[in-house]
Amino acid sequence: MRILVCIKQISTSETVIDDSGEWITQVGSSSFAISRFDENAIEEAISLKERLIEKFSSENALLNTQAKDCEIGLQNNQNKDTEIGLQNKDVVIDIISVGGLTAAESIKRGMGMGADNGIHLITEDKGYVSGSVTALRLAAMIKKAGLNQNQNYNTDQNIKNRNSNIGYDLILTGIMSEDLMQAQVGPMLAEYLNIPCVTSVLKVDIIDIEESGSSFNKIIVQREMDGGVRQNIKVKLPALLSIQAGINQPRYPSLSNILKANKKEIQSYHIKELFNSDIKAEVNIDQDNKHEMTYTTKNESQLRDFHIKHTKDKDSICVIRVERPEKRREGRVLNGTTKDKAVELMSILKQRGLLI
Repeated sequence: MRILVCIKQISTSETVIDDSGEWITQVGSSSFAISRFDENAIEEAISLKERLIEKFSSENALLNTQAKDCEIGLQNNQNKDTEIGLQNKDVVIDIISVGGLTAAESIKRGMGMGADNGIHLITEDKGYVSGSVTALRLAAMIKKAGLNQNQNYNTDQNIKNRNSNIGYDLILTGIMSEDLMQAQVGPMLAEYLNIPCVTSVLKVDIIDIEESGSSFNKIIVQREMDGGVRQNIKVKLPALLSIQAGINQPRYPSLSNILKANKKEIQSYHIKELFNSDIKAEVNIDQDNKHEMTYTTKNESQLRDFHIKHTKDKDSICVIRVERPEKRREGRVLNGTTKDKAVELMSILKQRGLLI
């Protein structure tokens, strides 16, 4: 089973509105983190993997016990086939992020939490990028990565209805990003990929479908509705789930996982490469450790066409201005002794008609 978690890197630095009034800029040193809602999605994916591995181990132990009861040795060909079948049930977690070069740090942290692989779609956007553009880029990247994985990965035979253009059985996102809080990317991504989507998910259970002769091709999820009502839904895989905040307590990356993550190479693509295979991108690091992207292409007009078709300049949503909320009420501090403050408070409440 393959699980993909979509994460976003956010700035944790102090920000102010820039001179243009159209966006915000960081003050002082830059610091970044994974959006805390996406951390819930990572934790849910890891928890799901642990539960599945435990289930596979139990199945393996049961099969070995049955083999011994039937006096079938472990060297028997039938049991070998069984062992191979269980090995094909590997659970793999990939993390994907769309953003600048610094987003690789967040991907590494997700791998330190327990994810297996990282995918980074490098962009150079400055300012606002709408959820529809982000979802479109993610969909294109997922399809590209999925095609590569289907060529290299021994597909689990238990999932017969896998969408070959996706390469994943389950995609998880946070319910929203911590900075923009639009809650749009997950549902839009599901629409671009043409797969079912369930939002505000509180619980995920994978079920066996014995009548079809296959396992793990459907899940039951519990989602939160208005008034605290819980809704239970059966969903056919592949599917996308947006995970509700507070569903779990994200773990802290262990030292061993951090060391393993640092040794692994992130699959990095630049957005220009993604939408045009003739454009190649490289990251250059100078002596001052500054990163710069350079591009090579056989046809310069393709580079111009890319800017016209695939940059946020053609986004149907644009920011007019960014502004701080107006201060509409002023607080008042009552001074003096407790008796004086009580008398003054009574007077204010009577003046406003709140006391008779």
